[in-house]
Amino acid sequence: EGTGKDYLEEEIERLDLKNFVAIQPPRPHAELLSLVALSRAVVVPSLSEVNPQIAVEALSRGIPVVISKYTGLSTPLREMTREIDPLFCADIADALRDMLSDEKWRGLRQKILYAGMGRPFETVAGEYIALVNNLSV
Repeated sequence: EGTGKDYLEEEIERLDLKNFVAIQPPRPHAELLSLVALSRAVVVPSLSEVNPQIAVEALSRGIPVVISKYTGLSTPLREMTREIDPLFCADIADALRDMLSDEKWRGLRQKILYAGMGRPFETVAGEYIALVNNLSV
């Protein structure tokens, strides 16, 4: 959703990515997780999402994530993603091509699996508290 949706849809068409990319509307959580499980990658090009929970959930399932550099995702998690500047569609397109490249996709997936995404709740909660504290400074 957002003001750039029409442009992104045009670029997806122009770059012949429509068989690989689906822009999803808001959905119930369980339905969204089902879609994530079927995905090669999840793209979160948000300019304003402080805590992109869908990115965390995708990573916890071993699914590579393309994430906006403007989110508040913690550094340890951010290091397992392909970061983009969503203000530049070319950056998004390059990231999508990376996710379609078996070599680049496997490299990102290996980072996720090597990191062992099954982190204790206390770690995740601590990262969240640190993020909130940084926002309130």
